Amino acid sequence: MISSFYKICLASAIIISLIFSAAASYSASESEKDADTSKNISQGSAADKKALEERQAKISELEKKLTEADDKLSLKENEFRKLIAERDRLRQLLEEEQKKTLEAGALSKAVEQKEAKINELSAKLTEQQNSLNEIESKIKLIAEEKEKLDSRFSELKKDKEALEADALIARTLISDFGITGVAAKDRKYLAHEILEATYTSVALINKLGIGRLIWMTGNPQDDFLNEQLLYKGAIDKRISIDDKEFKSFVEKYKLNKKEADLFSRYLTIIELINKTVAKLPDEKIVEVLSVLYTDKDRNEKIGLAPKLQQEAKKGRKFEDIQKEHPDKIKHTTKKLLELDIWIKDKAQQLKTGEVSTNWTESGYVILKPAMRKPSYNPFGNTPAEKDDRIRVLTKKLLEDLKGKKAKTN
Repeated sequence: MISSFYKICLASAIIISLIFSAAASYSASESEKDADTSKNISQGSAADKKALEERQAKISELEKKLTEADDKLSLKENEFRKLIAERDRLRQLLEEEQKKTLEAGALSKAVEQKEAKINELSAKLTEQQNSLNEIESKIKLIAEEKEKLDSRFSELKKDKEALEADALIARTLISDFGITGVAAKDRKYLAHEILEATYTSVALINKLGIGRLIWMTGNPQDDFLNEQLLYKGAIDKRISIDDKEFKSFVEKYKLNKKEADLFSRYLTIIELINKTVAKLPDEKIVEVLSVLYTDKDRNEKIGLAPKLQQEAKKGRKFEDIQKEHPDKIKHTTKKLLELDIWIKDKAQQLKTGEVSTNWTESGYVILKPAMRKPSYNPFGNTPAEKDDRIRVLTKKLLEDLKGKKAKTN
């Protein structure tokens, strides 16, 4: 920009020099002409006047051009001053920016140092926070553990009180039943162990909804000894139980560990008893399907009779037929002597496998005589604990096991 300005100034100077040179030449020429004019003044005033006017016009024109050149020069001088001012301003800005850059560099370095310090402090703060969180977590765990211990202490205190009460009851029961402890399976069982086993046995029997088992007498010590002898006899004969049946009972009645273990022993003993009574002859029994009705369901249940008769004659088990109509039919298995008088005679006349339907005002019964092998199943629909033959054989089995034990001792 400054180079262009110098070119303009140079051109203006040349123009001004030309103008002054022309003016000087013109003045010299005019002087010569004035001399000639003076000499030739006599040539006439009109011609001189015209020439003078022409010269005057040229002078005016030259003065005008000179004025214009001066104006242009003035403008260029103003522009030049502006350019110088702009240059100075830019130079000042440059110096300021350079100063700021230096300051910014120092500031940036300071900022980097501060950031590094901040990062270092942040890392320490994070580490301290993690330590604090870990301490708080430990405090929380300790508080939870304390709460658990307090709760456990309260439970133990209650258990202690309950145990003291149970101990008092146990001592009373031991005294009342005369429990002194027994020796079985080569070991001595103390009174409190027998009583604890009795508690488990009573709880299990109540859950199963059965009565006293065939080897039980009602005396806890005798019942415990009988169970030990029968179970040892079953183990000696390598008797096993149906695992599927066992698991289904445990699941159905929600037995705990102690109850399940005792129930397994019961099933093993029952299997021993059934193997013992298997030598008994088959006995005649009567299967009975009973259907009772009211005025409300009379027609429905009477209409069901032909279907029941047909299925019974086909040889289907009465138990399976009853399971299809559990809310309408009752199934039982009885000995002839256990039947009601009004159907006993009819049942005696039937041959094994024959079916007979007998009606009353309030319902009907379908009878089917059958031969049954004697067995003991206190968990079935038709337990045979009333069978005196099974009871006698179980008693004899116990006597044999006691005698065997006595000989062993």
